[in-house]
Amino acid sequence: MNGTLNLTPSPAVVPDGINQAFWFGASLGTAYFLLCSIAFVLFARVHYYTKSCTKQKSVQGMVILSAALRTSFWLVAVLNWTSWFSEDGHSIKTINDVLNGSNLPPVAYILNNIPGLMYFSTISLLLNQWGIVYYTATDQPGPYRRCFMPALVAINLVMWVLQLTMWTLYFIATRNAFTSLPVISLISTGSLATVYIIMSIAIIIFGLRTKKILRDVPIEFSVISKKVVEVGRLTQLCAACFTLRALLIVWGNVEPYFGKKYALSIPITIGVVMSYYVIFEIFPCIVVLYYYRRLPPRPPSFPPNMFDSDFDGINSSGGLRENLM
Repeated sequence: MNGTLNLTPSPAVVPDGINQAFWFGASLGTAYFLLCSIAFVLFARVHYYTKSCTKQKSVQGMVILSAALRTSFWLVAVLNWTSWFSEDGHSIKTINDVLNGSNLPPVAYILNNIPGLMYFSTISLLLNQWGIVYYTATDQPGPYRRCFMPALVAINLVMWVLQLTMWTLYFIATRNAFTSLPVISLISTGSLATVYIIMSIAIIIFGLRTKKILRDVPIEFSVISKKVVEVGRLTQLCAACFTLRALLIVWGNVEPYFGKKYALSIPITIGVVMSYYVIFEIFPCIVVLYYYRRLPPRPPSFPPNMFDSDFDGINSSGGLRENLM
């Protein structure tokens, strides 16, 4: 009958950009799950040969935890996509909304930011290994024990305490509708961007020094020549990733202040964010796992064979054998 009022509520319409973002999110979750699985297989493979805690296993373990947290975040995000990212929910408006999680529920905000700090600690392990190689090869254990190692531990402790404090304040402020959320988010992400820049500088300095030390070893071994190439590539990759990552975090923080006139569309925003995760997290982790795939030397109880032939005699070149894996 014409003129009859239809009281049936119409289903919520999700914008096309949100639908596109959903599939990006699902793809990222799958990618992080595969990364976590690969890291776990490599960790189990190394653990089969040596039960002790090594730097190699520590790096692989950090990648496993970081990728597992990212997988959990995107799984929860996919399950709550409409409530988090639709116009009726928290909405995606700027890069900062997804990149730094500024417009997400408190639990999702924390879950999204923990892996960023874990990746910083992972690269700290690489920097620590290069520092050990450099100071061992130059016969200077004093500066490493008195300055380098304490400074590296201190900056990691300070960052973890600061970020845990900011996440707690963010959770409390969100639950009580405080107006200090932007300030808390700015301190949290800004401090992370700052240490990323500091880490980039440290990586360049000690990466180049370690590469030079390994290149100047008087005895030629294939494992050393491989390490020279590896350290050079990892130095370039880590420095570039941390620098660009810091710049994108800064951009995410300042973009909301430019106004809607300069705001990016939803598909472009999601594309930038997804590229951020792929280029600055997934790809570097794959490269690190590739270089850390080698099995450690067999224990002395095994009969000598070709497995550790490349490692024979390296101890005579500054005690580098234990630190090259």
